[in-house]
Amino acid sequence: MLDIDKTLGAPVHVIARRARRPVCSVCGLIKRYVINAAAVELGADYVAMGHNADDIIAYTLKVFLNQDLAAIVKFGPATESIDGIAVARLRPLYEVTEKESLLYAIVSSTPFLHEECPFRPEVPIEERVKEFMNKVEEEHPGMKISYIRRLALNIDVYKKLAEAKGWEIQRCKSCGLLSAGSECGFCRLTRRTLGEPRGKHVRETVRRLAATAEIPRLDDR
Repeated sequence: MLDIDKTLGAPVHVIARRARRPVCSVCGLIKRYVINAAAVELGADYVAMGHNADDIIAYTLKVFLNQDLAAIVKFGPATESIDGIAVARLRPLYEVTEKESLLYAIVSSTPFLHEECPFRPEVPIEERVKEFMNKVEEEHPGMKISYIRRLALNIDVYKKLAEAKGWEIQRCKSCGLLSAGSECGFCRLTRRTLGEPRGKHVRETVRRLAATAEIPRLDDR
């Protein structure tokens, strides 16, 4: 288990305050970075994410409202590996709704967290979007699955938008992992708030834990 506070030297909410950004935004950036860094260091072929259909719909509609259409490319059912800098991501619950996921967990006695994050905004925009889409689904059954499938079919369109916007795959100059610029968002964030980029340190920590069997490498199973 990787202790984020200990590894970074400060809790996420402190980093967010120093960066003058919402905690959810900073938490998401750190989480995505650590998941990819750990997957690369542990030799994983894929990382399975837990986003369900309602999550994807809410995220993409929020992005649409902000008119950052190129960002929709991140929300397809899968992404490809990029040798040495990013591990492929799969979303096996892509067509499974939040309600279906909850019902399965209850019926199968699968343990899950009941508590909400203490830093959760009082009324996140994603929750409002989910409420809206639940109402639409009641009045027009099948709308959610139709939306999510069309999104998957059109993901290449958003790839072209991202390319036109100047997005390109690079290797971070500080940590060596995936970046859209010369330095990845995680290293820029930690440089600004902690005094130095911490990406390389995160990778070294994962390697150390793997070497001491606190986190087993996948090829050692």
